[in-house]
Amino acid sequence: VPSAERGFLEAKVFPSDIKAFSLAGSDEHVGVFQIIVKYPNDSGLFVVKQKAQEVLSLFSIGESVTYDSQAVFIDSKRVDGGRSEGGFYQVVVRFNYRAFVTR
Repeated sequence: VPSAERGFLEAKVFPSDIKAFSLAGSDEHVGVFQIIVKYPNDSGLFVVKQKAQEVLSLFSIGESVTYDSQAVFIDSKRVDGGRSEGGFYQVVVRFNYRAFVTR
């Protein structure tokens, strides 16, 4: 549960597009996995930006991440500039992904 006294992360998946990939019955799914790093404004910018870099280092470009036999490939990643909102300083980390899913 978010608290005004400590930092937290908000994660969300934004599916973008589904295209037929093969006649054999698989589709290509692409989208964005976003993590917003939020810390109280009085925590200091260094703490927030350091945590954002830790989140960014979780996945490498070209890496395949598998869960329950479904592979997801990381195409790109980036950290957006930070901003203050609602008493928190936040930095957005985004991973563009691609997966090939059997129909």
